[in-house]
Formats: sequence, structure tokens, C-alpha cells
Amino acid sequence: MGAFFGDGGRAEARVSWRRRGVFLATPLLAVMLAACQANPGDAPTVEQVDSTAESAPPTAPPDKDDLQLHVGIGSFTGNLNPHLTGNVSATVMGIADLTLPSTHNLRDGAWEMNSDLLLSVTPNDPQTPIKVTYQLNTSAQWSDGTPVNVSDFRYLRQQIVQNPSTAEAASYELIKSIEPVSGGKIEVTFSQPFAGWQSLFRHLLPSHIYGAENQPFATMMDGNLAASASAYAVTSIDEGRGRIELRRNDRFWGDTPAATDRLIFDRIPDLPTGMQMLRTGQIEMMVSEPSDISTIALESIPGVQYRAIERHVDLSFLLNTHSSTMAMTDYRARIMQALNPDRIAQIATESTHTVRPANPPIEAAAVRGAATESTNEQTNDPARALGSLSGDGAVVIGAPSDDDRAVAAARVAADQLNSAGITTRVVTKDEAELFAKDIPEGTVDAVVSWQKTPESSTDYFNQFYCSPKQGGTSTEGADAERNSLIPLSGNITGYCSEELYQGLLDTIEGKTAFAAQQDKLNERIAQANVVVPLVRDTQVVATGPAIEGAAPALEQWAADPLSGVMVSAPDWKKLNLDESSESLEGEQ
Repeated sequence: MGAFFGDGGRAEARVSWRRRGVFLATPLLAVMLAACQANPGDAPTVEQVDSTAESAPPTAPPDKDDLQLHVGIGSFTGNLNPHLTGNVSATVMGIADLTLPSTHNLRDGAWEMNSDLLLSVTPNDPQTPIKVTYQLNTSAQWSDGTPVNVSDFRYLRQQIVQNPSTAEAASYELIKSIEPVSGGKIEVTFSQPFAGWQSLFRHLLPSHIYGAENQPFATMMDGNLAASASAYAVTSIDEGRGRIELRRNDRFWGDTPAATDRLIFDRIPDLPTGMQMLRTGQIEMMVSEPSDISTIALESIPGVQYRAIERHVDLSFLLNTHSSTMAMTDYRARIMQALNPDRIAQIATESTHTVRPANPPIEAAAVRGAATESTNEQTNDPARALGSLSGDGAVVIGAPSDDDRAVAAARVAADQLNSAGITTRVVTKDEAELFAKDIPEGTVDAVVSWQKTPESSTDYFNQFYCSPKQGGTSTEGADAERNSLIPLSGNITGYCSEELYQGLLDTIEGKTAFAAQQDKLNERIAQANVVVPLVRDTQVVATGPAIEGAAPALEQWAADPLSGVMVSAPDWKKLNLDESSESLEGEQ
């Protein structure tokens, strides 16, 4: 777990609350507000207002500033595709939760059916089904009026399986068919029992738009999100200014529409800037990376609440076995032995208090100094695999160019390897290109990137699974496992072994309990010397007095393992402090 705050620890937020003024709602006000709302598509038919209804004196409509909230964010990316490997920032995952529909949502560690999208879900076996039937809510529609339908399920499955930069290819590859059945139902059949079925079909995409445009999956959501089927819709993305604007989706059919008309996310460069914007009311909330002074800085601002949220996402140093230089375990061990991961993590986070994640224990065994397996699997040319050690080439570490912490970690790792006599250089690439091309083609030997913390059998399955090669021929000797198994997209390291393959398959099919198998999986991954977790992502969330959530205390707001507190955004409301003050003065 990374260092959240300085020596002061977590302190109680001191908040001064003011009562809001009471406004009289009138039919005329309702009509005026309705006239201001967005009206996508054809105008709906509405009932005529009873002309005999009583009317009250006209009230001025609320100022537009009262209908919007500004949130300062520490990181920004214009690519909003949540299905890409490495694209797991809180902003991306939060906007996905607010705009894209999912069959299930994670609540308090358990999967719950999304009752807005679905009327029912019927697996033929609740634990490891081979067939699942989904009953869609007939009101479910995209923001352009197109119904959510079976094509959206098929499109997502097809794109994730076919593209090399996606994060969950192993899970979606198990889907044998997706078919419409009578009564507005969708029947999904798997090729084998699948324990992770509830994690599927999260953040469905509008197939009628993206499928027709036929743009590359890795970049089609860079700078835009074509349609929404949830509480909010993306209206603009300004990468130059670091701004993303969301507006209430007026076609959302759910029981709980968004409480605020507009959410505006602005990139803030540092903590002092964010603090000043909170003081002056330029932003109502700030979501930023922690520092050693977060606690003492935020507790000094009157009326501000704050909390730390640990996301289930890790920044890791990973070796890429698609590269010939990383094919041999002995060489991977040499690389890992030369690293000082604690120092890398501290420099990347700019905090000497940072402690690297200890669980799950998948860190390369060579880092701990333990004995590791010695084999020449996954290489056709052992001499070439050792070439970088003798000065014939350089180890290349890749990092996403728009991720400051990943780039910093990659450069420190390169410094350490160069100091150990292993020639190394860093290349920064667009994230989509890095994962779609450079990693699978082996043009980078290592990568520093974010990915979900492996906690469930499905997480391990998607990050370390390899599929049997269809129609392949077995090879004697060191390359047998490499030739019989193919790493899928999402397996960044590209590492394959028969033992790991069988263990993952047994847990996902329910043959072996994941809890009983996890230690063996962790040990096998550690022995492979392919990954070193560096930083567990932590956010500091601070709110000013002008924002209200589902609960008075910020600590009580809902938080998601990936999107953090942004999952609760439909509940956020803007408080008019000036009107509240006038109301209080009038009572005195």
C-alpha cells in the first residue's frame, strides 16, 4: 500500500455545514426548467398541462452554475475505452461507470445484477454455468434512442477477442455463442463452465455506431464517446485543456437519474493548485495523488472533508517474454536481481513513505533472492537471449507517454540496470500502440504499466492465461510449452507454462476452489520472474462545503475498487452557499 499521508496520519475532517434556503417549486418553474433541458432525437409526446391548476408567483430559474459541479483530477487521458490493457485510471473507469451499462456491478465485494439494464439473469448453474440467459429491460436505450440489444453484447465480445490491446480476452474467448431468444432475452453459451461469468459484459458499447464506423478499437474512443446508456453522457473532451464534460442523460430510464445537470472534470497540476481552487470555489471536489503533506495541507482548509481511497490497481514492472531477450528465465532473473523496486516506487511517487504492495505475493522470486527455476524455455537462440549481457544490444523498457509515474519508474529502472552493466534505454509510446503492437511483437523487453490487482480467479485468468494452439505441432525440448500455448491479449508478460495453464483452468471451471489454488498460482508466477508490483494506486479525495453526496460524511460515500468515489457521482448535488447564508440571515 502506498503512503497516503504524512506523519500526521488520517485526521477527522472538520466541516462547517450551513442550512440551505428553501425554495417554492411551481408549475411555471417546472415548465421553464424543462425548456432548458437537452432534447436529443425526436421530440417526445407529452401530456398537456392542466390550465386550471393553481399557479404561484413566478420564480427565476436557477443559475446554470447551480446545476454543475467542477471536479479537479490529477491524471487525464482522452482515450475513454475501459477495455484496453493499462487504461485503468480512476477517470476512465469512473466515466465508464457513469455512461456505459453493465450487466453486473461490484458492490461491497459481491456482484449484483444491474436492475436498470436487466429484469433478470438466469444461469443454468449459479457458480459455474455453461449457459446464462439475460432478460433486457425493454426501456434500456442509448442516448440517441437506439435500444440496447443483442448486437451490443456480440460486438463487445468480438472486439475484445480480436484485438491485441484488450484486457479480458481470456474470459470472452470462452463464449461460444450469443443468441437472441423469445421474450427479449439473450442467451450466452460458454465452451466450458465459467466461474467468472458475472464479470462479463461490463461497460457495453453502442455497436450501431462503432460497428458501422469500423474504426480501430484501440483508438475509436480517443477524444469521444459516441453514445451513453447510463446516468450521464460525455459531451466534450478537450485534451489540450485537460477537460472532460458530462451532461445528464435525458434518455436514461433508470429509477435514479443524475442529481446534477453537468459534471466538469479539469486536470490540476499539483496539490497546492487544487487546494487554492477548493478555497476559491473554482472546484467543488479534488481527486489527486497523495503526498507526504496531504493530511496537514487539507485539514488546514475550513469546511473541507477528505479521505484516502485505495484502488485495486497496481503499477508494475513487467518483463515481456514475447521478446527474444526475455525468453530465458535465467536472464529474467538477472534483470530482476539488478533492480531496487523500493527505490523505484519511492521516486515514482515522490514519497519516501511509499510501501510496495505485498499481496498477492507474485513478485519475481529473484528480487527476494530466492532460488528460481532454471530453464531455456521460450527461446530458439539462447546466445541471442544473453546478448544484451555481453553488449550486443540494449534492454528496451516501454512506458505510456502520458503517464508520468510510469515513465518515472521506467527511467529509474533503466538507471539501475545500466549501473549493473546491463545496457538499457526507455521508450515512451502512446498506450494503444504500446499494447497493441510493441508488446505482442516483442519490440520492447519490459513495460511499466498499471493493471488490476489480481484478486479473483477471473483476474488471474485474464492476466496470466495462455490458450492451446489450435492445430499446432508439439516440439521436443525447451520450446514445447511455448509452441503449444499462446498468450492472449491481457497477458502482458506473454508468459506461458503448462502448470500455470492447468491451474488457472481448474479454478475457472470450478474443479478446484480458488482459495486452495491461489498459493500455487502465486508461487508459479513468482518463479517465472516476470512481474514486480511497485505501487498500489491511492487517491486523496477532498470535498468543499458546496457539494453534497448521498451521505453527509465523505467517508460514507460509496467507492468502487476501480473508479473510486466517482461511482457515486449520480448522487452529487451543488449547494448554493450564498442563498443558504441569506436564508439564515433572514431567520435571525
